[in-house]
Amino acid sequence: MPSICHAWKRRAEVDLPEVGVVALLSLPDLVQAKKTQRDKDWPMIRRLVEVHYLQNRAGPNPRQVRFWLTECRTAPLLIELAKVFPDEFRKLAKKIGLSS
Repeated sequence: MPSICHAWKRRAEVDLPEVGVVALLSLPDLVQAKKTQRDKDWPMIRRLVEVHYLQNRAGPNPRQVRFWLTECRTAPLLIELAKVFPDEFRKLAKKIGLSS
């Protein structure tokens, strides 16, 4: 889990009517926080990553691509990511020892 200081720097802020500005965990920090022993958290992680990819796939930055590749939980999406971002996929696979 990231430190509170680092998580605060990466926070997202949302201005809610009648409430004001609310600070939220960034998506990568939320995914890390959801990695628990509770079975109900893992489908939420899968869905959060899928939605983030669908919303940002048109013009992702390198940090987003790395996030999708490392947190993807479904084979079809991982296959798509590997096809769309082959260089990044190969670098990550080599880093974690899946290829030579």
